[in-house]
Amino acid sequence: MASLMRVSFQPRGASTPSPMPSATSTPRTVPASQASELNTESIEIRSHVYHTQDWLKSRPTEQKTINECTHYASIQHKPEPFIREYMKYLQSNPKIRYNPDKKLYSYKPELDITTVDELLSALQSQTTAQGISVRALKDGWKDVEEEAINPLEEGRKLLVIRNKKDNHARHIWLDDPTLNAPIDQEFQDLWHRIKLPEHETLLKTLKAEGMTLTGNSAIPVAKNQKVEKKQKKVRRGGKTTNTHMVGVLRDYSHLKP
Repeated sequence: MASLMRVSFQPRGASTPSPMPSATSTPRTVPASQASELNTESIEIRSHVYHTQDWLKSRPTEQKTINECTHYASIQHKPEPFIREYMKYLQSNPKIRYNPDKKLYSYKPELDITTVDELLSALQSQTTAQGISVRALKDGWKDVEEEAINPLEEGRKLLVIRNKKDNHARHIWLDDPTLNAPIDQEFQDLWHRIKLPEHETLLKTLKAEGMTLTGNSAIPVAKNQKVEKKQKKVRRGGKTTNTHMVGVLRDYSHLKP
């Protein structure tokens, strides 16, 4: 019995349907030219955000709307997608404070201290003697040295460490003016009239007492002092073995040619 064969045919001129793409198929890549345009636009937006951050930093007590920010950056005529991306970068910037209720932007300093009372309160609330860095203060209070640190130091309310190069304040701590003990001028004059010995005289005195200076200074060694050299011990020959067989073994050295 002849087997039946099912023959499929399609009309002439009909095209073969293309398979549907699966969920795991490779996504379409972005053309290189379009990727370059996107990268350039992202760099431009980041640049505008950086300049806006500096502008807000120069006005630490002011809050600005998005219109004021875009006008400062001269991008108010940019397309809406560009402005939305700019806003997204502004709101995610750690140095910019965003108020979602009022939709206002302001600079976010490292330390939120802008008055003398806030500075003293921050120092008083510290549980350790870590103090406050002046660099961190100047991030949000540019003239803190002239407006707060110098007057408070003169009033014995701050202890200040300054740079040797330019005498600018570097670090501050809280001071207690009640601990300041006044010293009579007569005692100060007596103290300053005391003459310290010369350095060489001090070295000789310490050496005579069997003492040395701390730090990098050292007492010079006398030139005629001789240093004894240790003599090396001479090694003996190889170790003798088979000493227990001395009476048994024979000497055949006379047979040596």
